[in-house]
Amino acid sequence: MVRALSTLEAVPVTSHELAGEVFDAGDEPGTASGYVTCVAHHITEHDGKRTDLAWHLHYTDAYTRHDGMWRIARRALQIDWIETRPVRKART
Repeated sequence: MVRALSTLEAVPVTSHELAGEVFDAGDEPGTASGYVTCVAHHITEHDGKRTDLAWHLHYTDAYTRHDGMWRIARRALQIDWIETRPVRKART
């Protein structure tokens, strides 16, 4: 994951959208689990052409409640697929 995320250092514009969330109470008080789906857009430019490198991904999470606040205790990232799309116009 670190290697994949390090490639984003050269990306001038990103946008992330949540596509869906499912949360379930845990077996113990103050625990829960979740499944969060997202699409992460990464706009890049090469030879004067802009493209959107779109990552379709999901997180599998475990949560704990501490001092009245819910926190992510564990998160696993899974990239489901990646696609490249042409971009006609982008704000950079």
